[in-house]
Amino acid sequence: MVAPANGINRVGFWLSAIVAGLVIVGMIGSVFYVAFEVRADSILIEAQATLLRTFADQTRALELKINGLQVAMNEIETQFCGEDIVRNLMHASDQRIQSMLWQKTFPGNELPTNNAYYPTICNRRTTAQ
Repeated sequence: MVAPANGINRVGFWLSAIVAGLVIVGMIGSVFYVAFEVRADSILIEAQATLLRTFADQTRALELKINGLQVAMNEIETQFCGEDIVRNLMHASDQRIQSMLWQKTFPGNELPTNNAYYPTICNRRTTAQ
């Protein structure tokens, strides 16, 4: 014997079929949403990687320029230091000559030359880099 059908079973079937269809559509939609988000994120990551490569190239170019400037400045400092050493030697020689003339002009008196100070004004680096 078949139980009398009052239409509730049929409505329940169609409601569950509609809900199942909505769930399936929602799942497919969420999969597409995640896929589009992943694609957008990968495009963003590629753009950021391109920017980082550009910044790295620019940084390398600046480092090369800085190294060139350091070499040029070291050459200039070497020349200044050489001039400083020559100037100190010339001054010391002048003081020796003046001291000899002083002793010949004023025998027994010594010209005080121990007050001369020869600072090293060159700023060359003392450590190799």
